[in-house]
Amino acid sequence: MELLTGRRPLDPEFGESVDIVEWMCRKMRDKLLEEALDPTVGNTKHVQEEMLLVLRIAILCTAKLPKDRPSMRDVLTMLGEAKPRRKSSSNNGGNSTNKDRPVFSTSPVNGLL
Repeated sequence: MELLTGRRPLDPEFGESVDIVEWMCRKMRDKLLEEALDPTVGNTKHVQEEMLLVLRIAILCTAKLPKDRPSMRDVLTMLGEAKPRRKSSSNNGGNSTNKDRPVFSTSPVNGLL
């Protein structure tokens, strides 16, 4: 989350006694995830899409209960599937079928995203 947001685990902007995980959960609840991303990383739509995919994985990894967190094997699978759609569509001649397919379609934690 720190890499994706450019913020420290405890930042005055989050408020008193609020860490980056709680701040990110609030952003997710308010549907403001894009606003939380580090603007210095890249401002193209493709970069933002990639960052949001990885951020969703980070949110799963920070579940309060350890049993609700994905295994490292699952995380690696999800990261492997979190490929930018632009690469997929260029491989099939611009056919839009990959755009409609969920990015995490084969993930063992499919229902969580």
